Amino acid sequence: MKRPLGLADNFFLRTESRAAPQHMAGLMIFKKPPNSGQQFLKIVFNEMRGFSVNRRPFNEILSKGAIEKIIPAFETVDQTSIDIDYHFRHSALPKPGGELELGQLVSRLYANPLDMTKPLWELHLIEGLSKQRFAIFCKIHHALADGMSGMKILFDWLTPIAGDDAFIPVWHCPEEHLESDAEHDAVITAGLPHQRKPSKTIRDARGLAGSIIDLQLTGVKLAGKFLLGSAALSLPFRAPRTQLNAKISGARRIATQDIEFARFKRLAEQLNVTINVIVLAIIGDALKRYIQEVTLIPEKTMIALNLVSLRREGRQEKAGNMIGFILADLATDSEDIIERVERIRASTEEGKNYLRGLSPLSAQLVSAMPMVNERLALAAGFEDYIDPSQNIMVSNLPGFLEDRYLGRCKLDSLYLPSVIDHGNPLLITVVTCVKKLCFTVVACPDVATSSQNIAVYLPWAISRLEVAASKAAQK
Repeated sequence: MKRPLGLADNFFLRTESRAAPQHMAGLMIFKKPPNSGQQFLKIVFNEMRGFSVNRRPFNEILSKGAIEKIIPAFETVDQTSIDIDYHFRHSALPKPGGELELGQLVSRLYANPLDMTKPLWELHLIEGLSKQRFAIFCKIHHALADGMSGMKILFDWLTPIAGDDAFIPVWHCPEEHLESDAEHDAVITAGLPHQRKPSKTIRDARGLAGSIIDLQLTGVKLAGKFLLGSAALSLPFRAPRTQLNAKISGARRIATQDIEFARFKRLAEQLNVTINVIVLAIIGDALKRYIQEVTLIPEKTMIALNLVSLRREGRQEKAGNMIGFILADLATDSEDIIERVERIRASTEEGKNYLRGLSPLSAQLVSAMPMVNERLALAAGFEDYIDPSQNIMVSNLPGFLEDRYLGRCKLDSLYLPSVIDHGNPLLITVVTCVKKLCFTVVACPDVATSSQNIAVYLPWAISRLEVAASKAAQK
């Protein structure tokens, strides 16, 4: 059975290139069980590679039919035609096997594009990590999944309690738990008629017509806000141009950082804002310090393209992409950290309220506009004549609030590298992993030099905010 791609899925597929491969990843660090021998990971690797690839989207491949050249689709392939030795690989770190060596390895692995003629994923089992740990690094094309559906895959795979020594890989599902086509092929993008069954043609037409009308009204509203200005809403083409708004190469650098979740929760309660606002505030502070060290800080405030989920409660939207973007004012033109928090709160609330008033299709199209226009301007050589819409991308995803296990191996940390692109060479993803927030900084080192310093500055930034919040409470 074929599964046509949604609007966002098409975008990630069509923009695939050597310099800008459109895959995301998950880097999971596990603790080995007590008394595990030197051959432990070799045994795990051999056991996992013996399982068949029967779970979507790992057994899906781009359809090669004539129609699919116009309307791309994924189709399920027989598991016997999947070369598991290509998709599943065993690697080892050089000593001392610390975060530096791990970061260098996954940066190289992440830079390599996926083979578009095969199922669009790879999984690497990495040994040699210090402190009795090992890592699993999984790459998957963004056309197959977004961050939320990727987390759903991990939720289904890892168990809430320690199991036995059976290591069932993420690409396999026991036959009794396999979903039917009807269960899996849930609607992933509203308003696209080719994604519905023929029996729903009339409803599809109405939905598409409604989305077109809604999009026209959206354009009028957005034009009005652009011309008249808005107190809080961050609008496209208002960000300062920095070295971060340039074409990228195929090189990648990944850096990670962990910070206790309780510190974010405490700050959010003190300042009466959401945890996402606190996350953006410390990212803004770390970014400002980084920019000041490599160039002059722009007079205008820098803007973050903040990814938000458009998935609606009560709907089984498991596959594909349902993501939107809001522009967040990082208030880097202000020295007052508390003012920065308030401006971020106001701009993100205004952006979310704006997206909530749109249909899913309109929200996706409006969200894609800043990235598409940035890419077109760069391609045409007009980037010096058009202000960019953002300087950095930030994605904050819900993660695990309780311990998770692979067999008897406890998940210690989770990092989620994602897609960077021309004009957007720097991205930070944030995910909850039990008692901490895990930050992943992904950058093109040929554009965002020494980007790993941003990860280093994050603990410094939250400490500054804690001091400022304490002083504000004493006034």
